Amino acid sequence: MSAILPSRLPAGSGAQPRESGKAHTTSPHISSVTSGPKSAVPTQPQFWKPLGMSFAMLEGVTIRTVKPSSSVPVGWAYERRAVKTKLTHSIATFEDRRRCFFITRRIFLNFKKCLSGKYRVFGKPARIFEANQSNFYIRAKRFCQHCCRIHSFKLFFCPHSTLLFSLFNFFKITGLMKTKYLFTLLCFAWAGALMAQGKVSGKIPSAPKLQPAPYLKTAVLPGEQFLPELEDANPIVNPAVSYRQEENVGATTWDAQTYGCMPSRIYADNDGNPVATWLFGSDLTGAFPERGTARNVRGTSGWPNVSGRIENVRTGFPAAVRLGDGTEIVVSHVTLPSGLLAVHVARKEPGQTTWSESNLALPQNIGSLWPRVAVGGFDKNTVHVIAISTPGANGGKLYQGVVNGQLFYWRSTDGGLNWDKNQVVIPGLDSSKVKILQADSYTIDANGETVGVAVFPDWNDLMVFKSFDNGDNWEKIVVNDFPDKLENFKPAVGNSYDIDDIGYTDPNAPDSAKLAIFSSDGFGALLIDDASQAHVFFGRMYYIDNNFTDTLSSYYPGINGLCYWKESFGDDIFIITGALDYDGDTSLSITGGINAIGPYYNSLSSFPTVGTDENGTIYLGYAALHELYRSNWGAEKDQYYRHLYVMKSVDNGDNWTEPYEITRPPYVEADFIPFIESVYPAIPRHIEGDKIWVLYQQDGTPGTDIWGDNHSAGENSIRLIEVSVDSIVSVFNPPAPDLSFELSLAPNPVSSVAQLSATFEGNAPALVEVFDLTGKLVQQYRLPQNGTGRQTLTLPVQHLQNGTYSVRVTQGGRFGIAKLVKI
Repeated sequence: MSAILPSRLPAGSGAQPRESGKAHTTSPHISSVTSGPKSAVPTQPQFWKPLGMSFAMLEGVTIRTVKPSSSVPVGWAYERRAVKTKLTHSIATFEDRRRCFFITRRIFLNFKKCLSGKYRVFGKPARIFEANQSNFYIRAKRFCQHCCRIHSFKLFFCPHSTLLFSLFNFFKITGLMKTKYLFTLLCFAWAGALMAQGKVSGKIPSAPKLQPAPYLKTAVLPGEQFLPELEDANPIVNPAVSYRQEENVGATTWDAQTYGCMPSRIYADNDGNPVATWLFGSDLTGAFPERGTARNVRGTSGWPNVSGRIENVRTGFPAAVRLGDGTEIVVSHVTLPSGLLAVHVARKEPGQTTWSESNLALPQNIGSLWPRVAVGGFDKNTVHVIAISTPGANGGKLYQGVVNGQLFYWRSTDGGLNWDKNQVVIPGLDSSKVKILQADSYTIDANGETVGVAVFPDWNDLMVFKSFDNGDNWEKIVVNDFPDKLENFKPAVGNSYDIDDIGYTDPNAPDSAKLAIFSSDGFGALLIDDASQAHVFFGRMYYIDNNFTDTLSSYYPGINGLCYWKESFGDDIFIITGALDYDGDTSLSITGGINAIGPYYNSLSSFPTVGTDENGTIYLGYAALHELYRSNWGAEKDQYYRHLYVMKSVDNGDNWTEPYEITRPPYVEADFIPFIESVYPAIPRHIEGDKIWVLYQQDGTPGTDIWGDNHSAGENSIRLIEVSVDSIVSVFNPPAPDLSFELSLAPNPVSSVAQLSATFEGNAPALVEVFDLTGKLVQQYRLPQNGTGRQTLTLPVQHLQNGTYSVRVTQGGRFGIAKLVKI
């Protein structure tokens, strides 16, 4: 099992335009992350000698508070995460009953009343999450069971005394945070704490230095300004192709299934059969009058052909669920005769073959689109829907003249027959906080009476809004605290910003000036577990902006890493996976710059989708760039493919299996693996039985036609892979080259013939293979039993095209890798 750690993923970069709030200009190069300690630790003062450890080693230590035997005055402060403010209190605040807080006094914790009116007691665990050596303080936190909040406290120490050593006389160390690294044979970075945000931990292969890419802050997204009653045209039929265990569900020519968070698209029917939905299109001219929701159900003879949408009108971007009584509901958006966009609801009760259709009310008199839906209530018949107001770039207007993309909420407590909340603004998610929210950068989940809404803006806080009473009242939780002065592309002064405006220095920022700011990539997932705790997943991203007055901003497409957070982590965000190292060189071998990364405007590892089973096991699916496979269709379209992975956690997110790739045999035909783009995965919210269904879109070309015009329109397959839950184990062991081969190539670079030297063990035959950068085998030699010791092989390469190649020597279970450059 791989334990999750707090830290930011390795910086990489790439360049692609992104649909967001503002477009971005190019900025400094991204610095790749190197392996090593989280931060350099200078020589420790003399008082550390008895401890036998460095100051930085305190981070992650769990302490249990006990009453001290002496009183040594120290500085003290109080930090309350919920309101994102740091306050220094006087003694008068000891009697303050309005706030739930820690008082740090005389180097020990004196707990006072919290909001519940109950006293905290000694003996409860707290965890140190920052140990600042330069300023000599620690910060620790603990969860308050009375008011269900995370409390933080800070302790200052004199660098010339033994106060810090005395800390260990007052606090009993109960255990170190276990740290088991993902991909143990790879070279991962121990990234540092963000001063204002807690920590983000984890490890992934380093990515090459690439430049950031521009994207529009308020971009026009295609296909959302059509007349409402366009009829079907050019229906398509499912191709009768079977790839091993993979199942062909349907097809579409609209190849952007979402612009961000993946909506709910697959669930089980009343008989336990998979029901798959997707955004359907068959037009190749770009008009897509037939666009809508395709739905298919696997029967005893497989998947029938699907040739059109379920709705009577043109719709877009569906989200589908099944209620507790078996009723199916699909929400999407539609253009009304008035020109406004509205949330469209298609509803089918058990045993029925036709869908009833209606549109949700718009009391705010402003259009809404890109909806999401979740099922809640104790009877599982409450329907929760969210959508945003139509952005100005898509023919809409600013909500209240301020917000470009205001998130609204609807609710039905009777299975979608009637709606008692219509286009409601969730408190805290209004113009006072969010002024720009991009398409699909939000999601919703529910479990019983607990409802959660997560928003993933680029230039703002990543937030979760929770309701414990089925959507009546809401509270806000900040997952990632974006610099307050720079939220919504608005610097405090002028048109740009500096490190003081950010408020901290992020050692993993991909630019040399450290002005790139950590945030999400807008592709996220949310899960509310049975204990009403929120779990959040998102692709790691950095943004930078050199001019807030223009329409552009910049993001780094070469950033790698999938982040995870749950409420019990407090301010800590963990990296649990990423794009993987397949060639064993401890990094992602991405060549060709930003043009080699198909534009989805997200991280190299993203598209998270999450579900859980009746035992509480959490299942995670995602897509990530594969470093060995690329399209090789010319300089501008020679791009890397993305493959699919699944993971699981049996202990509520504390530990995760390593990623299990499913774009491989026996699920996918081996001959097709180097040429498959696998994106937009969706797994059921509720996993039933011993199988996981992974629905996804398969294409032969990286990127999309709809979004970014990366390639011409074509037919994409909608496919389903069924994976046994027992298959998802810690099976990914990144290959480690055996250094004892001592491979060498001379001359290198070479134009005609190179001499390959290697040291062999035993008399087993050996295999020499030469691969190009696409992973294609271009040359192969089999060596007979030549005995142990140093051997030399003449390697002719004059027939190869100029470029970089990988030479692999295999003998038994050992292999070695060397790079060869042909000139």
